[in-house]
Amino acid sequence: MGQGLPNLHRPFSTLNRSLAVACREWPEKMPISSTSAFSDPGDFQSALRRCGVVRLIPTQPVGFRARLTDIRLNQLQLLAARENVSRIATVSAPTDQVLMVFPETEEGAHYWAECRLSLGEFVVMSDAAHSIWRICAPTRWGAILLPTQMLANCLHTIVGEQACLPPPGLTLWRPRRPAFRELLKLHRAIVRHTVRQPEAPVETEAARGAEQELLVVLVESLTGISVKHD
Repeated sequence: MGQGLPNLHRPFSTLNRSLAVACREWPEKMPISSTSAFSDPGDFQSALRRCGVVRLIPTQPVGFRARLTDIRLNQLQLLAARENVSRIATVSAPTDQVLMVFPETEEGAHYWAECRLSLGEFVVMSDAAHSIWRICAPTRWGAILLPTQMLANCLHTIVGEQACLPPPGLTLWRPRRPAFRELLKLHRAIVRHTVRQPEAPVETEAARGAEQELLVVLVESLTGISVKHD
């Protein structure tokens, strides 16, 4: 039997149906998830390659430990990581993808292009942008990766044709607190449920519902617009 995600999404509505239409050009994929522990920085770098990390160098030679949960719902990929050693990474946004990264707690520090990222803020990378990402550990962070055109379709569906994608390159965002709290809540709930049942496959319908709810709060975080649900 497949694994049911927590009941995060609201009852199916006009908005959900519109999002389903906006996303239908992407073939559905089998949801998968994994949680791994790392003591080798090279292995951790390899695990982060899908989200654009091309080089990762710890700033101290011993004691490296990291833990990574990787969840692929349908077209969205979610990451949640805990690192205990400070490091520097070179990140190159995957082609035709939008990468969003945010601190999960106030512990530690994150610097993107030497600009500090605080709790409640996130960075967005797109159009194959490059950046240096430095952390002072211990720290925890989360990330979401999705196709650029999917985000564009969802912005137009929810906000209207006047909606614009985030500017190309690396940008820092400070969304409305309620929107970011909802985004963090959804991300954590999906990750927590996956960690508790790591071997159970995720049901396709549950993954689709969670993905649509995440898309809504992503749009809310990027636009400052509160989306009304039926």
